Amino acid sequence: MIKLQTNDVKIPYTWKNVRLKEIAIINPQRPKNLNYGDDNLTTFVPMPAVCAAKGAIENPLTVPFKKVKKGYTFFMEGDVLFAKITPCMQNGKHAIAENLINGIGFGTTEFHVIRPLNNVLAMWVHSFIRQEKVLSKATESFTGAVGQQRVPKDFLENLIIPLPPLPEQKRIVEILHKQLELVEKAKKSAEEKLQAVKKLRESLLNNVFRQMEILPTGWKYVTLGDVCEMMTGGTPNSSIREYYDNGNIKWLVSGDIHQKEIFDCPNRITEKGLNNSNAKYLPVNSVLIALNGQGKTRGTVALLRTEAACNQSLLAMYPIDKEKLVSEYLYYVLTSIYQQIRNITGDNHRSGLSITIVKQIKLALPPLAEQKQIVEKLSKQLDAADKVLKQCEEELEAINKLPASLLQKAFEGD
Repeated sequence: MIKLQTNDVKIPYTWKNVRLKEIAIINPQRPKNLNYGDDNLTTFVPMPAVCAAKGAIENPLTVPFKKVKKGYTFFMEGDVLFAKITPCMQNGKHAIAENLINGIGFGTTEFHVIRPLNNVLAMWVHSFIRQEKVLSKATESFTGAVGQQRVPKDFLENLIIPLPPLPEQKRIVEILHKQLELVEKAKKSAEEKLQAVKKLRESLLNNVFRQMEILPTGWKYVTLGDVCEMMTGGTPNSSIREYYDNGNIKWLVSGDIHQKEIFDCPNRITEKGLNNSNAKYLPVNSVLIALNGQGKTRGTVALLRTEAACNQSLLAMYPIDKEKLVSEYLYYVLTSIYQQIRNITGDNHRSGLSITIVKQIKLALPPLAEQKQIVEKLSKQLDAADKVLKQCEEELEAINKLPASLLQKAFEGD
């Protein structure tokens, strides 16, 4: 097929590049003669109702017309909704308005409405605007303050879109739809596989550290305060640059805890920063626990494999007697009771853990030889599970890149 170079994009010779405003109305006016009773039910689409991954409306609301007839965005069956505000725009919250009650609907004012004319399919426009390169260009047009930036109407009006003949659009859209359905199925399968591997990892730990009514011979219950020394850190004054600039002391914060085994970290402080704060060197092979932090951070543990200091959000634990406790055993035990640790203060509690609380955590302690056997067995099993987990994550990452590739090919006529 012969292709012409047009606006840096090769398209078939039967196609043409047009501005979106030439083939669609952007933010069309609401009909003045809309005769709709106040108590009649209508479709309402808040931003959370749009699935960013699929680019589809999944959970619309049904509300009385009187609640939405003023102050909201009006659209009709077949219109394309474009989320104009950050970060919804970049995340892909753009959808075709379908299955609307009586063919009309209302939504958040953060939508631009694109109404395709007779020579273009809604699916063609929708697929085009969801491309990464289009969304990237849209960010360059943002107006407004940071955090409240929006894509202006004229960006969409002047957006160049390749336009094939209508039969060609239908053919490509049908093929693209089938391909994206297959991608979605593959993604779902990969996600299920990933979750299964994660559950396998959890079960390996739970099988070893399950609650036992009667402890095996030689085992005993202890608290962390009985068997561990503990220390936390501090933060040097951030306004004094000599505490940080050109520093060579590794300085850990709560976000570093997710490494499982910590050999390095991004942050550094100087010797002056260390000496003029509560930060201090932590023993190598300590078990670190996050006392607080965002998301799933609080209660997460890691093994420290390098000389480093930390801030006050982390607590380091190390055996009082290395002939009675192995750090790796402690790490695995605490990993297995992660949710129990979070539940001590409530899973949504913002106050976090403390040294006092951590000292009271109980664990079953076997003789040293058994600890080492457990660690050796678990290490092999978890290493194998982690390799499969990495493969699953890489597979899912590759699948997630497919839609962008398919869309690009579709709009180049391949």
